[in-house]
Formats: sequence, C-alpha cells, structure tokens
Amino acid sequence: MSALTARVIVNRDLVDGIVPAWNTLLDDAAQVEIFSTPEWQLTWLDSFPGVSPRYVVMSDETGRMRALLPLGIRTRRVGPFSLRALELGGEAVVCGDHLGLIACPADAGDAWAAAAPFVRSCAAEADLVRFASMDAAEAAVALAVTSTNPGWAACHPPDDVAPRMMLPPPTTDVLGAFRSSRRAKLRYYERQFASSHPSASVALNDERMPLDDVLDALDALHASRWRQRGETGVLADPAFMTFVRRFSRLAHERGWLRLYQMFVEDRVVATLLTLHRRDVASGWLLGWNPAFAKWNVSELLWLHSVREAAREGLHTFDFLRGGEAYKFRFPVEPSALLCRQWTVTARGRVAVGTALAGERVLASARRWRTRAYRVAQKLRRAPD
Repeated sequence: MSALTARVIVNRDLVDGIVPAWNTLLDDAAQVEIFSTPEWQLTWLDSFPGVSPRYVVMSDETGRMRALLPLGIRTRRVGPFSLRALELGGEAVVCGDHLGLIACPADAGDAWAAAAPFVRSCAAEADLVRFASMDAAEAAVALAVTSTNPGWAACHPPDDVAPRMMLPPPTTDVLGAFRSSRRAKLRYYERQFASSHPSASVALNDERMPLDDVLDALDALHASRWRQRGETGVLADPAFMTFVRRFSRLAHERGWLRLYQMFVEDRVVATLLTLHRRDVASGWLLGWNPAFAKWNVSELLWLHSVREAAREGLHTFDFLRGGEAYKFRFPVEPSALLCRQWTVTARGRVAVGTALAGERVLASARRWRTRAYRVAQKLRRAPD
C-alpha cells in the first residue's frame, strides 16, 4: 500500500463533505457497529455544541479516503476541575462503544502511524487525552503509537466489558442456547406473565403510537426505575435525551431502530431501544415499571429483542458497555472495552490525581455505609 497522508478537519460544516467517502469506507471496513456511522457521530456533534471536531482523515496517493479517526475537543469535568479533553467522537455522555479508527484491518497500523503526529498536535490544545470504549485490538495499536509522546503521563482508568451473545439461526429458538435451569425459569416467567396479563403484547417503533410518544414513555419508565434506586439515570441529562430523540429518528429512517414497547392493555410497562445494523443488534436503553418487577418484564423484553434479532438473521446481540448481572443471565461472552488516557499538562495531572483521591475516599465511605446498614439490619432482626 502507498504511504498515507493525513489532514485534520476542525470545521463542523466541512465534516459533511466527507460523509460519502465515510460511508464507502464503512462498506469496506470491518466495523459493523452503529457507533462508527456518520449518523451516530454527527448527531453527537450537533447535540453537544461545546464539542469542537478534530477529524483526522487519512488518504492514499489517489486521494481516496482510507481511514478516519473521529476526535473532538470538549470541556470535561474531572474532580473539581474543568479540563479541555481530546476524546474519541461519539463516546462522551452518550456512551458509544467499540470506537476508534475507522479503516480496513490491513490499513489500521499505517493509518494510526499517519494519524499520530496530528493527534499530538490536537493534544496541544488539551489537558487530557482520552480514548475510551475501544476494543482490545484497537487499544493495543493506539497505545503503540501514542505511548512515546513526550510529556504525556498515562492514567488509564479500569477496563470495562461489553457482553455479547452469538445468535442461533433464524429457525432456532434462542432459548436453546441457555442452560436448562435458566431456560426453564424464563419459560416459567413467560407463562406467568401471559396468565396474569392475557392482553399483554409487544409493539415495535410507531406501530401503536407516534415515535415521540414512545420516546416519552421510555424517558418516564427509565426515570421511574432509577428513582426507585435513589438515582436519576442517564436520560435525566437533557443533552443526552436530545441526542436520543435525534438519533432515534435517524435510525428509524435508516431501518435500524427497534424500539420495543410492552403493553398491558393500553399501558406501556416496559420499553427497550435496540439498534440493528448489518449483523449486529445493540441493546442500548431500557425502561420498565417497577410495579411489574415480580413478572420480570425487563428480562422478558430483552428476551423478545434477542429473539427478534435472531429471527431477522443477525449474528450477534451486543449488550453494550457494563458488567451488570442481568446481562450475564444470557449466554454471553465478555468483550473487553478499554480506555487509554493521558494527562498532557500539569493542570491535567493535578486534576486526575485529585479525582482519584476523591474516588478512594468515596469508595471507603460507601463500604462503611454498607457495613453500617448491615449492622442496623441485624439489630432490627435481633430479639428484644
């Protein structure tokens, strides 16, 4: 392959000009995840006006785009400090996964090498460089070309995981992939729910009501579940909800959206926003009514979504970032998601050090709170 040349696009309007070449690159590249698409990345840019694009474009001698590294600079809160951070596009706030360089596998090493000087020049504007939610192979290549940058101090956060389930052929029930005990329990849940709520049904997208109303239901049910736990949940962030609405409309137009609603009569009791692209289904956002917890409606809706993905002939169901226990009730394999992070200024190093110290204090406080709660529970149960 001929040597690649790189350039950086810093103007949002100019990014639109590379979209056709971007889509062609996706057709040729190994990336099948929806988070590498212009739809996800540009909706992210437009939903957060404080983000300034730094898109590194690699081209060959004919001018054909061979690789793209979507980056952005934004203000990131780290402990008590506000830092300028150079980050992978589509990750911050909205939690995009499997991010990084968009390129054919054969071009990845050369593309990262061509991008490295431009990453360094963009980092000169920042206090922190953060490449989050990368697959392990991608993180290894990124680390190899950035680890020697002078003045960069590594401060990598703990790794995360995105559990994935390989789907059976369309004619096979997905329950066959579960352990026998788990399979029996899910069938029991299905029978109990059907017996208790014979009118129950599942609708898709705007089959029963307008898409905006379905998204309102998702927002309300998501908030209800998190409020029960004494927390707010991600959809409480107005910018995040703006992104969800914008991207869901685009995904609906592209045929990617699978927004399931579980109805009991005319009442929505659970919603699950899943995205289908190529061979992968990505389960993204869930909301459900805690009053229906005893029927396990959340897991039943996950099961419905997995079944539908298999019925459509998809190969993989991605539960996305997070090691929550409910994901591992499905026959999944954990796929590592890595974050590689460096401080590039003294302010950045002080901020990260302060934040780490604060996290240790909070973790210790949470442990003591848990112990105190357990002691109080024992005392309440103790006889007088």
